[in-house]
Amino acid sequence: MRLILSAALAAISLSAAADAAVPFGDRVAALRAAGAAAVDRGDYETAIREFEADLALQPGHRGLLAHLALLEFERGDHAAAAARLRRVADVGAAVNVERLSEQLGESAGADPFVAILERLAANAATVGGGKIVAEIADTDLLVEGVAAAADGRMFASTVVGRRILARAEDGTWTTFADADDGLFSVFGLGVDDANGVLWAASGVLDQTPLAEAEEAGTALLAFDLATGAVRARFTLDGDGANLSDMTVAADGTAYVSDTGRGRVYKATRDGESLDEVVASPEFMSLQGLAVVGETLYAADYGRGLWRVNLADGAMAAVAAPDDVSLIGLDGLAAAPDGSLIGIQNGFNPQRVVRLTLSDDGARVTRLEVLAAALPEFEEPTLGVVHDGRFVFVANSQWEKFPAEGDAPEREPTRIMAIDAH
Repeated sequence: MRLILSAALAAISLSAAADAAVPFGDRVAALRAAGAAAVDRGDYETAIREFEADLALQPGHRGLLAHLALLEFERGDHAAAAARLRRVADVGAAVNVERLSEQLGESAGADPFVAILERLAANAATVGGGKIVAEIADTDLLVEGVAAAADGRMFASTVVGRRILARAEDGTWTTFADADDGLFSVFGLGVDDANGVLWAASGVLDQTPLAEAEEAGTALLAFDLATGAVRARFTLDGDGANLSDMTVAADGTAYVSDTGRGRVYKATRDGESLDEVVASPEFMSLQGLAVVGETLYAADYGRGLWRVNLADGAMAAVAAPDDVSLIGLDGLAAAPDGSLIGIQNGFNPQRVVRLTLSDDGARVTRLEVLAAALPEFEEPTLGVVHDGRFVFVANSQWEKFPAEGDAPEREPTRIMAIDAH
């Protein structure tokens, strides 16, 4: 049986796996490359050891769990394979049951695999629901995030459109800001009603339409909520820098993640620069941010969830029970009760979850699925808690926006709301 891994992983030096100074993503890639090489040699014991070390760095990773299960099965340890697959089912993940059954062969129809396959199939079912509260008819924009103001306006960020859209209470969308205001692709948005500011994180990806001779860049911008005028524009230089997701704390401070370099910055509307909050090679792919009290929570797409003490910048991974996977978290928001609401679009099925935290905020004690596998979902991305509801982009359709070549037909973008209480 040939177990396929990305060829790109093989380019990473295997010695990086044991070096904590090496970026986390490189260490993961080194372990996977070593595991893939062992599989090619037929050395399943070594392969399992390498992938187990990877799983220790990425607990709850459904792909790794399933991969390990097949390796255990291949070397003849069916009990260990079944235990791995139960873990996949425990975290609520779905897999391609038909393909897995083929890989298991005759064993798929026997105990203990029959019951496990049934659980994995059941995990693909629709859970919960939501209400479509707005639609954006233009299918050429790639809508990434939303924000809401106290006056009833909703804002949407666009990647290909290089615009921020504003929706009035009557449902009409207009351009609030665009490239002429210094915007590249727009990702995270945040409203500070008390100070009349709309914050926007902007940067450049392969999908960003740059004008001829236009230089790429990344910036955090503050717009006047009433007039749309640019109050401040904080640029960030450096190779790989790309500001993406953000949040606004109760005191008006804006926090923004630099996905490209594994850092978090903060800014105020009257400040003169971005101030670094935390930076670490342990971050893999920082995404959504949320502030609860004096703690900043940061979703890390390939690793899980971090907490950062805003008083001193100390960071730590947020622990979780064995039946909870925090891998694939994108959007993140603080709920009124102090829990977190996250969008797990790097999980199968894609889902919106509530994460209940321990009293000290160091551990997730419960994951509740608020919505999963909804027919409206096509890579949900970012959202915001507003008026007791979690409002979010339900179908960003990223895969339908290739950097090159013809794009498939796309649907209007749907903004959905679910109860956040």
